[in-house]
Amino acid sequence: MFSNEYILDQRKIAYTYNVTTAAAATPVSLTEVKLFLKLDAADTSEDTMLTLMIESATAIGEKYTSRDFINKGYTTFRDNFCDPLELRKAKVSAIGSISYLLDGVFTVVSSSVYGLQNVDTFPYIYLQNNQSWPEGFDDIPQAVKIIFTSGYGAAGSSIPAGLRMAILNHINYMYSNRGDCNSDCSGGAGGLPSTVKALYNPYRIINIGSYERDPSYYRVW
Repeated sequence: MFSNEYILDQRKIAYTYNVTTAAAATPVSLTEVKLFLKLDAADTSEDTMLTLMIESATAIGEKYTSRDFINKGYTTFRDNFCDPLELRKAKVSAIGSISYLLDGVFTVVSSSVYGLQNVDTFPYIYLQNNQSWPEGFDDIPQAVKIIFTSGYGAAGSSIPAGLRMAILNHINYMYSNRGDCNSDCSGGAGGLPSTVKALYNPYRIINIGSYERDPSYYRVW
């Protein structure tokens, strides 16, 4: 549908993605971690540390796979419209709105104009048949605003079993090797052990290199 040259050119561009709504849960619960580690559920002496491990393993897993596990709300900006319009977040579950600056005021584009195509890698927004993007909007950087939700769902039960098992195994590794790195730790990706990588790899999106603009260029929202 789209030329390789176009797709590669689009993937060179790095945009900011501002989290507007943080994840309301974790992919695995403290109870599940204790069960996996065969710890006494009634013993709360290590709860603080285990919670930190859940948060750390989740952050590392999301970075390694280039996916959001629990739903997060994002706002991102573009200089103009294009077709398709790639979002470098996954798995995008909903587009909240697309709007554009017209005389300094954001005007919402009708949702009937576009659709969301979720693929195995980064999803993209496309124009519906016989539709077109607005024209004549303000000719300034980041005149287009996109609000969307990315993640498998609002609860850990929505996340694929493979990702949940990867997090649990990573926590088990961190718990058993606190401060250490043995021969199973191959470096990079936060020191992920090979067994954890094997669980993550079917879900991993390989990020093609991109360039960053001067941070002062970006709109703060």
